[in-house]
Amino acid sequence: MIHFKTKPLHLLSLILLPIAPIFAQGIDINHYSFIHTSADTLKFYGTATDDFSVLLDKSKKIHNGQYEQLRIVHIGDSHIQGGHLDNYMRTLIKSSSALCERGFIFPYPIAQSNNPANYRVNYGGQWSSLRGAIATSKFEMGLNMVTVSSSDPTAWLQIQQETLSPSTCPFSRIRLFHSIHNSPTVRILQKDNVLHQFTNDELGYTLFLLKEPMTDVGIAFDFNVKKHQSITIHGISLENDSAGFSYSAIGANGAEITTLLRSDLLEGQLLALRPDLIILSFGTNDVYRNTPFDAQNFQKQYQLLLNRIRGILPSVAVLLTTPGDALYNKTTPMPELQQAVHAILDVATTNHCAVWDFYTIMGGYGSIKQWFDAGLTNSDKLHFLRAGYEIQATLLYQALTPYLSH
Repeated sequence: MIHFKTKPLHLLSLILLPIAPIFAQGIDINHYSFIHTSADTLKFYGTATDDFSVLLDKSKKIHNGQYEQLRIVHIGDSHIQGGHLDNYMRTLIKSSSALCERGFIFPYPIAQSNNPANYRVNYGGQWSSLRGAIATSKFEMGLNMVTVSSSDPTAWLQIQQETLSPSTCPFSRIRLFHSIHNSPTVRILQKDNVLHQFTNDELGYTLFLLKEPMTDVGIAFDFNVKKHQSITIHGISLENDSAGFSYSAIGANGAEITTLLRSDLLEGQLLALRPDLIILSFGTNDVYRNTPFDAQNFQKQYQLLLNRIRGILPSVAVLLTTPGDALYNKTTPMPELQQAVHAILDVATTNHCAVWDFYTIMGGYGSIKQWFDAGLTNSDKLHFLRAGYEIQATLLYQALTPYLSH
């Protein structure tokens, strides 16, 4: 038997602080003259403004002290999996309002992949993993596009939020997304703190309601060895009933639009997460991994994805972001990214979405070199360093501010 000591926490009230329009947590965007701050706005197409007006109404209630929750789900590639962008987004949300819950996380270390720094994953037993971005055969996967599985009766995992991280929030509900057919019973190791648990077979999760809020959790499984059971984990959502904002970041290294389209569980998991705003950040790998780049096919695949999302959440606000400038193999420019940007704008027009054009804001074609010279990108000139992602988060937050603060 594995035991974890966890001290239940009482939720604390958060003090509302003013927003700085250009400076955010010490970042002076004006210091970087190559950033086109005049383009740092949301572009609305069709009836997208109606969907965003719902966000504004909820935001007003939160800031007026009324009970309301506004949930944001941001889905993308390695830029999202790394955790720097979303962690700083939560920092900015906390600086002006209340962050009510941590939201969706995934135990990436079990899949031998990089994990966001704001929570730690411990685990034991034998596990295997599959990544949708590199899989050669079809398998059941969810929004995260990565799975970890085990048939080992000794398997367990633990999630520990970093105490000083702005992303850390106590949770009173744990929603574990996992395989249902021939799977073991799931339990949390802080069993004395469980008020109730039930499994939703249709949407594919087990929900634990807690007596007292916690900041970390251990999870184990009761296998019936005679039935040759196995468990596949698709993600964990750490939730509570406090008023405020929730920002879930769901990303996978190497992910393209076609990767997410292979998610069998996309609809069920989105329904379970109940987002008010979905942010989609794709395009980098769609260009990088496909030579020559077929902009028409990219647009077609994006359309299929939006059809699935709108099919279950017809009124959800959708924000498409354009990919930043980058180099192929550290040296070769990628002008095809401009084609991806135009395709995203066309998709937004057809589907009444909003667009945050990071490609233009960043500086457009060739701007990755300026970001690199300023010490904001990795040596691959494709991914940012932490400072670069924090600038990107600041810009995104500034564009969203009219709809997230009042």
